Amino acid sequence: MKRKIGEGGLDEAVNMDVMMDNMTDVVGTLLMVLIIVQLQVNNAVDTIQSNLPEVTQEQVAAKQAELEELKIREEETKEAAETDEQASETLVAEVARKRADLRRFETTDKQDAATLMSLEKVQSELEARRREVELEKAAVAKLVAERDRLAGLLDQAKPMEGPADKIVRIPESRDIPQGAVLFDVLCKADHLYVADFEPFEKKTIAALASKQRLLMHSTTKDAQGREIPVFDQEKTIEFLNERSLGSPLFEVRFPLIKTQTVLRIELHPTQKAADEPLKPGSAYLKLVNRLKKTGGVVWFRVMPDAFETYIAAREVCDKLGVPAGWEMTSTPFFLKAMPEVRVNQLEKPSAPPQKPADGIVIPSPKRTLD
Repeated sequence: MKRKIGEGGLDEAVNMDVMMDNMTDVVGTLLMVLIIVQLQVNNAVDTIQSNLPEVTQEQVAAKQAELEELKIREEETKEAAETDEQASETLVAEVARKRADLRRFETTDKQDAATLMSLEKVQSELEARRREVELEKAAVAKLVAERDRLAGLLDQAKPMEGPADKIVRIPESRDIPQGAVLFDVLCKADHLYVADFEPFEKKTIAALASKQRLLMHSTTKDAQGREIPVFDQEKTIEFLNERSLGSPLFEVRFPLIKTQTVLRIELHPTQKAADEPLKPGSAYLKLVNRLKKTGGVVWFRVMPDAFETYIAAREVCDKLGVPAGWEMTSTPFFLKAMPEVRVNQLEKPSAPPQKPADGIVIPSPKRTLD
């Protein structure tokens, strides 16, 4: 049956035809493109195949075998690498441990060396101490032998008899009479020494008078207002000591005392001046006999080794009734000041000691008669 086409249907039919024509053109174009692409692909395949070398089936099999062998080697290489990595880590740890052991061994070796040196030093000191002990033992043994020898000698020796006992009278001390003249007598060992300063003082004054202008330092006034010379101490001492003002019995010296203001004279006895206490005609007996008539005091200056000599000489004074006193001394010469000869003072004397806080002052012992 023929379908009737209306006015509206005509337009739809025309549109459908146009669309179909378009679709046909598109499909045709696509087919043409597909054919061209296919031709190009075929040409490219032919070109690639023509460029490839000809390979036989045996060659392909050989290459596949090589490929399989390479795969096996790759697996072995991976396993070896893993094994080598583990071995390397183990080796590094072992090296670190060995280094730590080496450091510990070096430290221990140094400590052992130091300990060994200390031990050698101790051993050396021990040997030295042993030698000292042996020497001490030998010395002690020698001393013990000497002690035993002396003990034997003492056992064989006869007892020594000491000096006979002596009765010493302790005299009653008395004050020295005012204005009394003291005459020094030096007791030294078994001898007495009697000094007479007068002739030596006269020699000294005469020597100074001859050189007064050269030796004078200045002038001053005495208690009566008279002008007297003051001698230069250093020049005067040097001048007098260079002159021979002594005698066969005494050597004369003049000490330099920087704080002194008057000249001092020393008499040093020679061996010729030695007297025995009871020897007839001795200088000591002459002195005692003279003092019995004129008056005066014998003053004994006793050295530590002369007490027996003093006792013997003192008995003479007691028998004749001549007053006497004594003192211990360690100075084996006579010393006297010469107030008539003034010298310049070179240094001021040190200040006297201050009184104690409690005001108690213990005076020096004064000279008294026995």
